[in-house]
Amino acid sequence: MALIVQQVVAFVGLDLVEHALTGTDPWSAAQTGRFWASVAAHAAAGALAWVVLRLATRLGRTLARLRRGRRGEWGPAPAGQPIVRAPAARIVALSSLSRRGPPAGVPAPHLI
Repeated sequence: MALIVQQVVAFVGLDLVEHALTGTDPWSAAQTGRFWASVAAHAAAGALAWVVLRLATRLGRTLARLRRGRRGEWGPAPAGQPIVRAPAARIVALSSLSRRGPPAGVPAPHLI
């Protein structure tokens, strides 16, 4: 429920700051129907997000509970089967991406 309150408080605070920065009276916003429709829309969006997160939590807990019954499938690889490992990722400096050509440490295609 705190998510709904945070959503509405953030909207109202942002709207009041926007009115203050544009030089209009911030409290005049509360007298318009559009403002209250927006508050209601933000409350509805917060409530929908809360429901979706609650359902996702229940689904995750249910899947975890079902998964606990099958512990053997996640065990080590049987003897005699090779363990396949993913190749190590290379770290690329972001500064090298702005230059032309391949990033530093990567050989040019014609040199491979």
